[in-house]
Amino acid sequence: MRHSLLSASVFAADCMTADAYATAFMVMGLEKAREVLEREKDLQAYFIYSDATGALQTWASPGLSEQIRLVESKE
Repeated sequence: MRHSLLSASVFAADCMTADAYATAFMVMGLEKAREVLEREKDLQAYFIYSDATGALQTWASPGLSEQIRLVESKE
């Protein structure tokens, strides 16, 4: 299966949980990963993916986006 998710960073209560979810999210893709995050409120994630045109995009879960500031590249 091919999908557009290029990177998944997951924040959880412990490293083992974060690593397991990050690996699972890379397999399931962006949309299914976001569905999991809707149910698992104790997880936060940051994704890098390619859109339909091939351009890089990012997405942060709501709890994480309140805590970080994303800076766009000038390239």
